[in-house]
Amino acid sequence: MALSRAAFRSMVLYLIAGLAKPLPGVTQVVLGGSTYTPAQLAQLFQSWVDLYDGVTAARASYLAKQQAAVAQEAPILDVIKDFRAFLQVTYSKQPDVLNTFGQSLRKEPTPLTVEEKAEAVALRKSTRAARHTTGPKAKLKIKGVVAQPAPSEPAQPTPAVPGAPVVPKP
Repeated sequence: MALSRAAFRSMVLYLIAGLAKPLPGVTQVVLGGSTYTPAQLAQLFQSWVDLYDGVTAARASYLAKQQAAVAQEAPILDVIKDFRAFLQVTYSKQPDVLNTFGQSLRKEPTPLTVEEKAEAVALRKSTRAARHTTGPKAKLKIKGVVAQPAPSEPAQPTPAVPGAPVVPKP
């Protein structure tokens, strides 16, 4: 089972505490082709703990600053958007002033050709037909019709006693 970073850090701290006590009969340990004394191992392990603690503190600081930025971002972005709109409205005829702020003139939409307008009208008409939509005047012309049930013969009540005469109610 893999250990979490925090659990691994706790284990390393136990190793450092254990290395503070003398190891019986061991003055040097060969690990990975290198020779270490118990003091060198303790120092190496402590350097890892210090690095891990620094990363943890930096991450906590980063997350706190990120939350603060997110909390303050919305009103600032609204002001930025409003200021850009102000620049566009105020200096729409002065591209050199807009360029000073890194803005450019708004692009004017190109007018549609006669063919494009006809195509758009046909597309709108076919869309309305496909969706069964009508305008307000056409909606006024539509009247609902209540279907009348077909007249049927009144059912004759069955007598409660067989052979008794049936008397209709007045």
